[in-house]
Amino acid sequence: MQWKKAGRPRTVPKKQEAEEEKPWTRQEQSVYSSPELALALAVVNQWKKDGSPEKDAPFLLPWLKIIEECRK
Repeated sequence: MQWKKAGRPRTVPKKQEAEEEKPWTRQEQSVYSSPELALALAVVNQWKKDGSPEKDAPFLLPWLKIIEECRK
């Protein structure tokens, strides 16, 4: 005879399982006051993820200006 687990069955998945299913990060879920700031931050973060190539650094300057203006 096999015994069943006491109590009700779990209706909410475990925390680890729920986090694995989500294709987005906490940063992607955050809300920004301006879409320009969000886009500029995404461009700078992608540049950092790419290894901060020196050849692309001049193209990053306008995005850094946008970040400075939005944070004032």
